[in-house]
Amino acid sequence: MNKDSADWLVVACIRKPHGVKGLIKIHSFSGSFDHIEAANEVRISVNDRIRTFSIENKVTMGGELLLKLEGIDTPEAVKAMAGADILLPRAAVAPCEEGEFFIADLVGCELFFEGEARGRVRSVVTNAPEDLLEVEKADGTRTLIPMMKQFVGEISIEENRIELLEGWFLE
Repeated sequence: MNKDSADWLVVACIRKPHGVKGLIKIHSFSGSFDHIEAANEVRISVNDRIRTFSIENKVTMGGELLLKLEGIDTPEAVKAMAGADILLPRAAVAPCEEGEFFIADLVGCELFFEGEARGRVRSVVTNAPEDLLEVEKADGTRTLIPMMKQFVGEISIEENRIELLEGWFLE
C-alpha cells in the first residue's frame, strides 16, 4: 500500500455476493458494523490496487451488513472482489481499548529479545490460525513469529516496540 493508505485501516473484507443486484456480504474484523454503517465511502484493496467507492446502500439482514457500492452491479463483479480488504479512514474507526492495537500499527515496530533490538516487523499475515509477524532480522533474512502469548510479550505502539519471549525464532 502507498504512504497515503497509512491513514486508512483495514476493517473488514468482502465475503460474497448477496442476490443479483451487486449487494456485498462483508466480514467485520472487529465484530462491529457501526463504523462501516456510518461511512459514505470505503476503499477496497484488490491485488495491491486500491479503489475508492461510494456506498449507495447499506442493508442489515440477520446480523450481517450488506453493502451496495457504486459501480458494482452484478454478483460476478462482487465475486471478482471476494476476499478483498475494506478500508476506512483511521479517524472513522473506534479507538482501541487498553491492550488492543491496530494490526497496521505493528508494521515498523522493532522486535526486542532480552533487551536487544533484533529485527523489525515488515508485515502481518492475518490468514493463518494465528496472526504472524513477518520480521526482518538484523542479517536481512525474514522469519514468521506467531502472535501468541507464549512467544510475544509486551507490545508498545507508542514506543514502536514488541518484546519477543522466545529467541529461537531468530536463529
